Amino acid sequence: MAHATRVSGSLLFGALTHEFGAAALHNSAVLVNADGAISGIYDKLRLLAFGEYIPFADRFPIWAKSLAARLPDSPEITPGASPGILRSGELRIGPLICYEDILPERGGARDPQTCW
Repeated sequence: MAHATRVSGSLLFGALTHEFGAAALHNSAVLVNADGAISGIYDKLRLLAFGEYIPFADRFPIWAKSLAARLPDSPEITPGASPGILRSGELRIGPLICYEDILPERGGARDPQTCW
């Protein structure tokens, strides 16, 4: 600890999150402020097929169950409810996770007035 340097500022990182007592798991961006408190959480909206969910699981439940058994390290992720802006003091971030940044409808989904 003698060589540790104190840095002030916000930290944005990715994590799998859930609400306590809830079964839903999210791929999230978490913003922590300089005091160490969570300023906001954004849950990814557009999930990656086979990486974050099994497509058509509701139509082909036997196939989906068989596939999930072969992919034990792939959790079933729940998509977020809506796009959002993470705020910490004057900082405004409109996060995009993974390939959301190449989807044109996602990049323009935020009101520029709320970002600045």
